[in-house]
Amino acid sequence: MTVPTITPLPPAPSRNDGPANFTPMADALMAAQPRFVDETNTVAAFTHQRALDADSRASDSAASAAAAQQALTDARLARDAAQSVANFKGQWSSLSGPLALPATVLHRQQIWTLLTGLANVATSEPGVSGDWLVMGGIDASHTADFTAARNASYWLGASLTVTLPDTTTPPPKGTAVRLTKALGAEPTIQAGTGSAVIQTAKGSSASVLFDLDAEIVFVFNGTDWEV
Repeated sequence: MTVPTITPLPPAPSRNDGPANFTPMADALMAAQPRFVDETNTVAAFTHQRALDADSRASDSAASAAAAQQALTDARLARDAAQSVANFKGQWSSLSGPLALPATVLHRQQIWTLLTGLANVATSEPGVSGDWLVMGGIDASHTADFTAARNASYWLGASLTVTLPDTTTPPPKGTAVRLTKALGAEPTIQAGTGSAVIQTAKGSSASVLFDLDAEIVFVFNGTDWEV
């Protein structure tokens, strides 16, 4: 599109101009005013439209960037999922002997990926040993009181008691237990063996009642559990 322009106005008359010059200069200036107004409005409209176009392109670019980022995330998830399937070794409880990287196993209805090679996989239980990292899945199998594994996720279908992992030998900072529950269920979550307690916004306690219809995460801070 051709960029509109504004025609310069003719020189304005001066009081020093004689009558022979003042009158025709004034007439020329006044005659040019309507065209000047029209051209100014045209340029203003053109500039406004270009601003709208730029804003639209910026929004499109932002949307494209977001879509590209999501596509990258999806691709990485697909890659990780493919690698997990390719390296899947089966139920952890059925394995024994050396296990090299890469490897994933199923344990307590969750997928775990191995972080370091093992001389004997049977001596390193996912959720207990730091040799494993949970990759996905929610364990909904428990119908009675149980002790949670490190870095595991559970769905609680009844008002049972969940004991957090043993901290006699402190687990790494950031070790977590993720819990969701059925509507109406009010499980009790208690600190496990060791000196750790559960820290909440209302203080510290050896146990808390899980009575909110929400997901909660207990995170070990190096000394105690936080929620």
